[in-house]
Amino acid sequence: MSVWDGKAPERIAAFIKKHGHEALWSYLRANPRVPLIDLADQIGDVAAIQLQQLAVGHCFKTKQMSALVRDLLARQIHRELPKGWGSADDFTHFQAVSIDGFPAPYDELATLTGKRLKIIVVPPAGWLPDSGDDPLIVRAFENALDALPAETQLTIKGGQRVLRPGEAAWAKIEDFWDAVSIGDGATVFETQFRALPPGVGHLLATQWFQSETRNGGFHQFFHNSTAMLAPEAVAGLRALGLNDCADLLVEAMRFFGAEYPRDQNARIAALDMQSGNRREEWDPFFKLDQRNFDLLDNEAGGYELAADRFAATL
Repeated sequence: MSVWDGKAPERIAAFIKKHGHEALWSYLRANPRVPLIDLADQIGDVAAIQLQQLAVGHCFKTKQMSALVRDLLARQIHRELPKGWGSADDFTHFQAVSIDGFPAPYDELATLTGKRLKIIVVPPAGWLPDSGDDPLIVRAFENALDALPAETQLTIKGGQRVLRPGEAAWAKIEDFWDAVSIGDGATVFETQFRALPPGVGHLLATQWFQSETRNGGFHQFFHNSTAMLAPEAVAGLRALGLNDCADLLVEAMRFFGAEYPRDQNARIAALDMQSGNRREEWDPFFKLDQRNFDLLDNEAGGYELAADRFAATL
């Protein structure tokens, strides 16, 4: 289950507005010593990671990621060392300067800033930062930034980020992930799928396909409701330039006969007719899975890069 299930965003927005702020980042800047986990408890039914994700989204758009790294480091120190620097064992101090959950290259910058604070800056006993702008945190941050490669420094100073393979494609489909139901029958699925913006359907269908088959092979894919979109996945793979992968999916779909069944129960019934103690006996796709893994990893540079290239055309 996603951490964003339910109405967490609405609860966060209501809490922030109640305290006189229009945005989470504005509230955080006005309350620099409150750890995110404590703030999450105050709001209720919200996780700290949700708050961090919102803050990252805002600060990336406004080019304030460096400030956010320092801000969250200060909060983490207050969380782990409420009695001040030097008041706990080495492991607790390590926890106090360890923050993650940032996109690249800010993840590396955050880790290095924490290490520099602990090993090079070495705060005095009893120290607690007033905020992420505390001189000692700024000093550790600048020391860490100077230690990074020149190209990485330029990326950070420009407020940019390094996209990991597949992230550009995911950015195109994230807002539509819940717009298509694969559990309410073929009619609902096809109606919703046709309503997607051009190209988004190709990315969404192939994302489902590669995720399911990489996790549990073709057998898991066809056994689950996800395989309702197998025909769309074929079209999507071809659009992405993964023709061999598409051909392999077509080969696997032939197990179900000339007319592919979108109905999950029909597919399960066909799969249950297979029997045996060994996987190669009960899994009709046993010999296809490794070929699929290899193609998803390597054809056209691999699925993620192919998806990113296609996403760039939308």
